[in-house]
Amino acid sequence: LETSSHTSKALRKDLSAAEARHSQSEVLLHRMTAMKDALQAQVQQLRAVDGRRQQESAEIEQALRSLEARLKQSESEMSLLRGELSAALEGKTRIEERLAARSMELEQAAQQQQQQGADVVLAHDAEVKALRVQLQQAADSSATLQIKLQALEADYSAAASL
Repeated sequence: LETSSHTSKALRKDLSAAEARHSQSEVLLHRMTAMKDALQAQVQQLRAVDGRRQQESAEIEQALRSLEARLKQSESEMSLLRGELSAALEGKTRIEERLAARSMELEQAAQQQQQQGADVVLAHDAEVKALRVQLQQAADSSATLQIKLQALEADYSAAASL
């Protein structure tokens, strides 16, 4: 009977210790579950942030590609305008040369043909005026092309600095 009493006390003590360990295990399990939930929430937040960053990166890359395309187009347009400007300046130079040569011819003709009548001189004056109009048109065209080229260069510089 005494052994039974000792055994019973020992079993009760073991049971008490087991219940205490079980209670500690449940508290630990509850803490670990809370930590797991918190970590899962952090992982979801990080995935959301990563998704936004990937989207922002894609948008930035698209904007860069668009900017590069605009830069190439501006370079092409500037090249064409430079060619047009060069051709316009060459045309202006040729017109100036023709005008100078024709003016000299007209002066000589006017001196030689004063007695032949004013009709010839008037015709030559009209031709000089027409050449001056052509020269002015070429100068205007050249100035317009120069302005367009400067605007494109400014756009190109602004786009390239981005």
